[in-house]
Amino acid sequence: MILGAGSSLRADEPRPTHYRTKAAVARAVGYLLGHQDADGSWGSSRWTGGVDKDPVPGAFHSFDVAVTAMCLESLLPYRKTQGVPEAIENAEAFLWKEFPNIRRPHPQHLPHIWSYCYGIQTLAALHQECIDDPARKKRIEDQIRILIKGLELFEAPQGGWFYYAQTTTRRPLSPSASFVNAAVLVALHRAK
Repeated sequence: MILGAGSSLRADEPRPTHYRTKAAVARAVGYLLGHQDADGSWGSSRWTGGVDKDPVPGAFHSFDVAVTAMCLESLLPYRKTQGVPEAIENAEAFLWKEFPNIRRPHPQHLPHIWSYCYGIQTLAALHQECIDDPARKKRIEDQIRILIKGLELFEAPQGGWFYYAQTTTRRPLSPSASFVNAAVLVALHRAK
């Protein structure tokens, strides 16, 4: 068997079957359901190591919002699975409560970019679900616009985004990172 560039599957390894894929998705959904926090979020301020020294508690808040948004969006296709509707409802309530609290936690740290990015992406997915609820659609659209304004405010002068800044100015003097830009552009495209 010949594999494409970048494939992690060895030539002698069997391709995933529908059954194996379905079982893996079920385990992933079960993991999310079993690890959701009581407030509806995912994630914690527990330090797991690494090189980043993000400011506490602001960075953790930014990451909690971003991770919760990603987890919520990943559960949307599985609404008919037992426990998922409640998890979605709790996660959405957490996000609506925390969206107004997204802040730049430190003059040289911008992890809240991830909150804006994944918040927009998840709200765009929720927006697609509310065909017969104009009030909900409008609320989502309004919040997406607020999050986009946040991205505009913290965009680097040459364009793009990063999660560190070299100066403490209101508009951060920071480089642009391709992987941050890619995530933000996907979110903006989905919100379009």
